[in-house]
Amino acid sequence: MFGVAEPDPEALAATWAELETTAADVGAALAHWRARALRAEAEAAEWRRRYEASSSTDTAATLARLEEENRALRERILEARARVQRLLARLQALERP
Repeated sequence: MFGVAEPDPEALAATWAELETTAADVGAALAHWRARALRAEAEAAEWRRRYEASSSTDTAATLARLEEENRALRERILEARARVQRLLARLQALERP
């Protein structure tokens, strides 16, 4: 019959040491990623708390103010464009011989 050879004790010890090193590396990596996950969860909780602390009326008021400001700025841009067009027309009239 076929016999199974006994493993070499030195090779077995080297393999075992490599396995222990790998397990230690995996444990360290796991600890690192767990710490990162905990920090990220804490940061997300802080942002959630801040979001919930700001009332929807503040948000609505801010939105209304910004929309009004945007409307006023658009009007100013249209007025400025009209002035530039008038200036260009005057310059073109002056440049004609």
